[in-house]
Parts: sequence; C-alpha cells; structure tokens
Amino acid sequence: MDCKESKEAMGLYVVGALALDEVRELEEHIEHCPTCKVERAADEQAYALLPFALDGPSPPASARRALLDRLEEERSTRRVEARGLNFLLRPAFAYVLLALTVLAIALVGFQEHQRYSRQIAAARAEIDTLRSQIDLTQAQLALIQAPDTTVLNLAGQPVHPEAVGKLFWNKSRKIWLVYIFQLPAPPSGKAYELWFLTRKNPVQAGMISSDSQGNGFAQISIPEGVEPISAAVSLEPEQGVSAPTGAIYLAGT
Repeated sequence: MDCKESKEAMGLYVVGALALDEVRELEEHIEHCPTCKVERAADEQAYALLPFALDGPSPPASARRALLDRLEEERSTRRVEARGLNFLLRPAFAYVLLALTVLAIALVGFQEHQRYSRQIAAARAEIDTLRSQIDLTQAQLALIQAPDTTVLNLAGQPVHPEAVGKLFWNKSRKIWLVYIFQLPAPPSGKAYELWFLTRKNPVQAGMISSDSQGNGFAQISIPEGVEPISAAVSLEPEQGVSAPTGAIYLAGT
C-alpha cells in the first residue's frame, strides 16, 4: 500500500470500518511512513472531536477527556482483535492447521488399523484352534470306526458306582482312546491315573485329567512289550506312581 492508498483508506480506518486485510496493510505502511503516521494522528483527533462540532452547550473538560480516553481504548481493542483474526487467516497458520488435522486423522486411522489387526489375529488364532480340534476329532472318529478297533467298557467300582467309561482299542496301531464320565473331583494333590492291566502286574498308562463334571479324555499309545488285557483307573498322587496305591474307580469288564 502506498501513501495515496493510505490516505484514501485512512477515514474508514479511523472509524473502524476498514476490512481486516486492509487494516494490516495500512498499519504496516504507517509503521514505516512518518507522513502517513502524522495523517493518522490528525484524522483520529478530528474523529474524536467530531461530537463537539454539534450545536449545544460545551461539555466540561473532564467529560471531553473521558470521551477521548474511551475512544482510544475502543480503537486499541479493535486493533488487537484485528491482529488476532489476521493471524488466524495467514496461510502459514492454515497450513499448520491442515497438517495437524491430517496427522490426527492418520493417528485415528492407525489406531483403528491396529485394533482391527488384533481382532483379525485373534479370529485367525481361534480358527486355527477350531481346525486343530476338528482334525483331532476326525482322527479319533476314524480310529473308533476302524474295523480292528474294539470297545472295552469301564464300570464304576464300589468307591463310586456312578462313574462310567469307554475305551476304544485299536490293536494294529496300539492306541487307546479312553473316555471317562461322572468321576468325583479329585482332592488337592490327587489325580486319576490309567493302568494297563496285564497278566502279570499293572503298568502305568498315563494320567487323565477331568473337568468339573468329572468327565475326561486321554489318548494313550501302548508301549512295545506291554500286552494289556484290560484297563483300570485309580486315584493317585498327581505326579503319578509306578504301581496302584489308591482306590480303584473304574475297571474294564
């Protein structure tokens, strides 16, 4: 803005009717132009004295001074507000605001991506677990249905007659599938142990864990040299023992 444009805009500036962008340009020009600075002071004084040009009694000097002070205060306030608004309208501020907005959107998108990734990973893990269970069930079913698989019933003994069990014995693969039902929950430090009953002595077959309903399952491979003729389940120390010491809960019939 040059001196000619400054003089044309000075009147609107003094009365507070100049546009915000023009206020900034005019004030930048006045700051470096002594002539226009004097022009602004003169116009501001004339604007302040305008009310006293009307006919009527002259106001007291104190009232005039108070009015001038009030006008100066309001004019200063308008300039501060204009500067603040002009700052918000500067391109640099707009670019910073845009960058912060994009960053916030990207951060939210990243967090959502992470959340969905965790959900997908959990779902895949669950699917893999289900597939493993299905594969195991299908393998057990195939073994149960094999022509050389025989079934041995396990009957509850006097210590707990309600208990029942089934043993599927595949002789060619030397595998037992043992299912137990309705056994009482073992006391602390105890667990159920399965035994190969041979023509000589019982041989350890393995431990069988049971759920809260007393139901359990175990897949047992028959070692080389062991020739079982039946099976039994007893309550033993949870680490297992080499020969039965506790009560017999299930036995083959």
